[in-house]
Amino acid sequence: MSKDYPPIVKANQTHQPPPDFRQHCAGTFAANAQGKPYLNGLEAASIFLSSGLDKTVLSNIWDQASTYKNGRFTCDEFTNAMWLIEQHKTSQIPIPPPYIPYPAPPPRPYPVAVAVQPPTVTKMDMTEPMICTGCDTGFVTNNIAYVCKACPSDKNSYCEGCNRAGKRCRHVQSASRHILERGRNLKTQDKEDELGFSYKCSKCKTKFKPDELCWHCKRCFESNLCEGCWPAREKRCRHAAKGKVQLRVVGKPASIGEILDDIGEIHDLIG
Repeated sequence: MSKDYPPIVKANQTHQPPPDFRQHCAGTFAANAQGKPYLNGLEAASIFLSSGLDKTVLSNIWDQASTYKNGRFTCDEFTNAMWLIEQHKTSQIPIPPPYIPYPAPPPRPYPVAVAVQPPTVTKMDMTEPMICTGCDTGFVTNNIAYVCKACPSDKNSYCEGCNRAGKRCRHVQSASRHILERGRNLKTQDKEDELGFSYKCSKCKTKFKPDELCWHCKRCFESNLCEGCWPAREKRCRHAAKGKVQLRVVGKPASIGEILDDIGEIHDLIG
């Protein structure tokens, strides 16, 4: 059980120092201050210690009497301190122990940010058109694609930008990182039409070269997109999102002999 201490008698509360005590303290103050309007800490401490009281008691009296807590004592502060010392010596009023605050807990260290390493890049053959699920950008060769193996649809793929921005499916741990390469055994797209004219990209009108990739729509009339136009959503036809576009490779142009043979067959049919 903690001990109850009676309150300290303060000079500015119930008991005021008598005039003769104030006069005595004023003389002591003037003799030690040597013309200063205050006593410094060392001068005041030497006078307080001469009372013979315990240092803990004097420390508490110091805190009680010091109004400005600046380590100096004016004449009034010094008189109040001496009056508390006198009260304690004559009435043995116990002084409560100084307040010792509980030590603050040490600051918690900030968690160390661990950089999340992207999955290892592996090569992946692109055998069909691929579109980013996050931003609807069409994939082309040498693009990075994050393909989720746990999603029901094998077309749930995200580009590098969407993955960095947090646009991913819920199976984060199941996503694999691939660099896309042209698939093998792609269907060949004729370089020229039946009349011998070279096929062009339906949007930028660039002529296809042999061995280039071509995104061909099976529903639209002569809808072919080059590798430069396929990524843009606004350049793709409405069938691209429905899986009606094929990824093809442009074949070599027909030889003169093949063209003549075709013309001969047409001539025979016409009669």
